[in-house]
Amino acid sequence: MKKFGFDNLLVSDREIFDALYSQKQKLPDEKLLAICRNIGIFLSTNESRESICQYISTQFKDWYSLKTILDNLNYNEKSKKTSSLLISGASLADFKEVIKDIAPQFSDNQMSHKGVGVNKYEVNLTTSTLERSNTRLIQKPLTDQSISVEQNGNDVVFRYDSDEVLDPIVNKIIEKVAGAKHQTFKKKEITLSNILLSEYRTTFFLNLIVMDDKKYSLHDVKRIKVHHNSKNSVMDLDPNDLEPSKDSGFLKTAHLSGSSLHTNTLYQGLRALGHYITEITWTVEDSKSNRLIEINAGFNNPKECTRFFYDIKGTYKKNIKRENYTTERHKILDTEKAEFLKFFDKFLYMTYDQIVTEYDNQLVKDDE
Repeated sequence: MKKFGFDNLLVSDREIFDALYSQKQKLPDEKLLAICRNIGIFLSTNESRESICQYISTQFKDWYSLKTILDNLNYNEKSKKTSSLLISGASLADFKEVIKDIAPQFSDNQMSHKGVGVNKYEVNLTTSTLERSNTRLIQKPLTDQSISVEQNGNDVVFRYDSDEVLDPIVNKIIEKVAGAKHQTFKKKEITLSNILLSEYRTTFFLNLIVMDDKKYSLHDVKRIKVHHNSKNSVMDLDPNDLEPSKDSGFLKTAHLSGSSLHTNTLYQGLRALGHYITEITWTVEDSKSNRLIEINAGFNNPKECTRFFYDIKGTYKKNIKRENYTTERHKILDTEKAEFLKFFDKFLYMTYDQIVTEYDNQLVKDDE
């Protein structure tokens, strides 16, 4: 029963009612009415949520009938945010063997693994965390997680759901391979914790969004989050709403391009205040497919700039006249996402290396 996030056979009608009634986002009234129809109860769409939950909670007399409810309640939507880790001088084949060896140790997590083409290996598993604020029936929601390991040139790239619970598993795989090969791999992850000048943290993001590639080019910046130094907090900045202000000191952002990053008003405004970007959402134009790709990237720990994540949120197509892009966002296909991520990871680490080098060179100059 632990695979459903619940390990107690004794469940009361009241516990089922509380769990159903409290989860309006996961189980809207339409879903509850569908559950009713599946168990032979037909209710009006005008029925109150309380009444619907009351009907359902009295119908489950055994574990197998309760399983339907737990499937809906205890599984969180898969995290869309992705973390990555680059291992230099490693071989995918070594990691595949270690994953096969350690998989039985995670049988409680229903770990499975498979090859995806020649250069990629994928691990799928289920994790749970204790959420004491939830009712007893749903205190251990389950989350489907994935880890992909891909050979990218002379490096191996780990991509996994941005959840701390996966860190020990990823680290264990890497340590086992290093131990078997009797060597220490050079592990690289995106963190700006050692970069103490806020302007360099901002420059990292501004360089990242300007891909300057024949296929992908910056189209628009949709949302920005910055760390507010004086308040030690994070706030949202809408590029369309950044008007001149005596209080904030921000100026309306100028067009971002590779040659003007250090002169645009957004950069100058943030630098003057000592603030820095911690998360940004932008779109790039895919010249090959004639569409926009929306990307979100940032730090789960914005104060320290650690636990970097990114997310491909979707795509936008051209309208019928093919003059402008529509406002409706579409899900990107898995094959298209895989192709884009291969390019994005390479560019991400190149941008990261560049900003670290620039910062280190500045420190050397300051010491002279």
